Order: sequence, then C-alpha cells, then structure tokens
Amino acid sequence: MLRHKPKIRLLHPTSDGTPPPTAVNAEIARDDGSSVAIEATEERLKASKNMSTPSLSQMLEHKTRENGQLRLELRRLRKRSL
Repeated sequence: MLRHKPKIRLLHPTSDGTPPPTAVNAEIARDDGSSVAIEATEERLKASKNMSTPSLSQMLEHKTRENGQLRLELRRLRKRSL
C-alpha cells in the first residue's frame, strides 16, 4: 500500500533559532525520518498538537515492543563482532 508522504517546504531561518529544513531534511522526511528542523515545521507542529496522548498501557506496550527490537538488534550486532 502506497502512502502519500508530505512535501517538506524549505523555509528561511525562524526567529526562534530553529534551523530551516534543508534538502537533506526533505530526504529524511520522505523516508519517515525526523530531525529538529523537520519537527519545527508548521505542518509537524500542528500535527503534534492534534495528536491524542496514548494511555499508560499503550505507552508501556510500545516501549516493551521497542525494547525487544533493540535487544534483537544488539544480539545481532554482538554476533557479527565475534
């Protein structure tokens, strides 16, 4: 399934000192990545304000899953270095 990825507009420096998105930031955003410049764009700020806060059980489930993935990655990296 193809998803529409938002286009990041390259802007001039903001008055709060946040760096403007660069071409590299646009490429990172296309790959669903994140950076300070991307998170400070108007689109991302509005989207983050509209997001609902997950429940404690949802956060725990997410962190448990993330922890398991990190443990697997660590195990693979340790095997590779032996």
